[in-house]
Amino acid sequence: MNITRTFFSKFFVSLLVSAPLCLLTNCCKDSDPEPWYNPAPVNKKSIHDVYVALSYDKGPNTLNRAGYYHKGELVTLNGQADNVDTYANSIYIDGDDVFVAGMEDFQAIYWKNGEANYLPQGTGATGIVAKNGNVYICGYEASMDGDMACCWINNKRYLLDNGTRTAGITVDENGKVYIVGYYYDRTTGVFYMRYWTDAETESGVLARYGINSKTSCEGRAICLDYKHEKNGHPFICLAGMETTQNGSVNKQWVERRETSLASAFGNEVSAMAACNGKVYTCGNDVKTAKYWVTTIGPNGEGLNLLTKSLTDGTLQWKATGISALEDDVYVTGYEAKRSHAPVVWKNGEVFFELTDEVRITPSAIYVVARQQLVDDVNDSTSVKGMQEAAALGN
Repeated sequence: MNITRTFFSKFFVSLLVSAPLCLLTNCCKDSDPEPWYNPAPVNKKSIHDVYVALSYDKGPNTLNRAGYYHKGELVTLNGQADNVDTYANSIYIDGDDVFVAGMEDFQAIYWKNGEANYLPQGTGATGIVAKNGNVYICGYEASMDGDMACCWINNKRYLLDNGTRTAGITVDENGKVYIVGYYYDRTTGVFYMRYWTDAETESGVLARYGINSKTSCEGRAICLDYKHEKNGHPFICLAGMETTQNGSVNKQWVERRETSLASAFGNEVSAMAACNGKVYTCGNDVKTAKYWVTTIGPNGEGLNLLTKSLTDGTLQWKATGISALEDDVYVTGYEAKRSHAPVVWKNGEVFFELTDEVRITPSAIYVVARQQLVDDVNDSTSVKGMQEAAALGN
C-alpha cells in the first residue's frame, strides 16, 4: 500500500471539504464582511395582564354591585346578602390570586378569588396588598363619634387614629407598611393629611406622620419609589388635594418634597404609581381626566413635570386608577353622566373600553407582567392590540 499516496489523497479531500466551510464561516479571513441581509429587530416584552376594580348598577334606584374587569369579562363579587349594596375600592394581584377590598352594607370586606372575607369592626376597606402570604388592608370604622382609621393584617385589626380615614396602602419588600389618609376636624371643616408607617420605627408600631400644609389638605394616594432610598426604606410618594379659597390644588410629595400638579377649581387626585424613578399621579383637572409624570430627583424633588390629558374637557371625566409597568402607563376612568363606557388608557391612548351594558364606576387598576415574553404587538395601544395581547396570554 502506497502510504504517501493515501496521505495526499486524504489531504486534498479534506482541503476540498473545508474550503467552502472557511468561506461560509470566514475562518480564513482576518475581518468579518458585512452581512448580506439586515434582519429587523424584534422587540420582546412581557404580557401585561390588566385588572380593573369597579362597582356597577343597572340604573338609578338599583342596587350597587362590586366586581372587577379582566380580559373582557365583568366578574361579579358576591357577599352573604343579595339585597344590599356592595362596592369594590381596591385590587391587588398576587400570582394568580385576585384580591379586592371594599364594603358590603357598611361592613368592611375583601374577596380572594371571589370568596368573601369580612373584616372585624370595620365599616369600609379602602386598600389592599397581598405579599409573602400576608394580606394587608387599610380602611376605617365609622361611628357617631367620628371615623377611626384601621389597618388589618391577616384579619387582625390595628387602630390608627380617631377622626381619621385611610385612602390607600402599600407594603415594601421587607413587609413594612405604608398607609395614607387624613384627619377631618368636624368643628372647623379642615382636613389634615396623614400617613402611617412602621418603616421608621424600631418598635414595629405604625406611627403617624403629617404633611405640613398651609390650608386644608386631604391625602388620597401612596406608592413607593424603589430606585431611591432614605433611612433604609424606599422613597415614600404621596398625593392629595390642598384646598384654598379659590378651589383645590392637586399636589404630590416625595419624601415630603412638594410638587404642585394643577390649581384650578374642581380638581381631584385619585391614585399614583412609581416605576423606574418616575412617579405617575392621576385625577382630573376641572373636566379633563389627566395624569402627571415627574422624574424623581436624588432628594425627592420632582423634575421635568409632564401633564398628559386623556379627554378633551367637553364632558366631566375622572381618572380613578393608575398602574405603571415597564415604562407603560395604564389609567382607568369614567364619564360622570355615563353617556360613554368607562375606559382604560395605555400611554395616553384608549386601550379598551369596559362594557356599557351596565353603569360602571372603575375605582382602581392593577397591571401585572406575566413572565412569558412575546413579540411586541404592533398596534398595542388599540382595542385590536389588547385583543391580540389577550390571545397571546391564553
